[in-house]
Amino acid sequence: MRVINMAVKALEGDSKSLYEELALLGAKHAAINNMKIEYFKIIKEAILMTWGRLIYEEFTDDVRNAWGHVLDEIVGIMGVGCLIFEEEEEKILEEQEKNDNIQEFITSSNDYQQNYKKYNKKIRLSVATVSKEELDQIYPNCK
Repeated sequence: MRVINMAVKALEGDSKSLYEELALLGAKHAAINNMKIEYFKIIKEAILMTWGRLIYEEFTDDVRNAWGHVLDEIVGIMGVGCLIFEEEEEKILEEQEKNDNIQEFITSSNDYQQNYKKYNKKIRLSVATVSKEELDQIYPNCK
């Protein structure tokens, strides 16, 4: 109902803000597992059916059609948000896959494995294992 209230208020002038909020809301819904844009249309029909049952006599065909158009706009903008989210998610996954392939290539090389064994000691730096000169170099970076 908050979204419908926002849509009604947007009729008074701030439609850009409404568009952004609805697109963001659509993107949030896209993050739900197995969410499909078609579900927004089902929700629209459920809202109209519920209102028809609650305010039976006052919910004329004209009222239903008017609210249907408002809800179509809301659903359409949320659908755009879903699509944007899906596109961005796909780009991120592709980039991550590229990075994973590069990392796999690097770590599979013999040079890397030899250097890793040579330089990667499993000790943590502490005041007891670091010389005073090294501490003097590290300390200014910690401020």
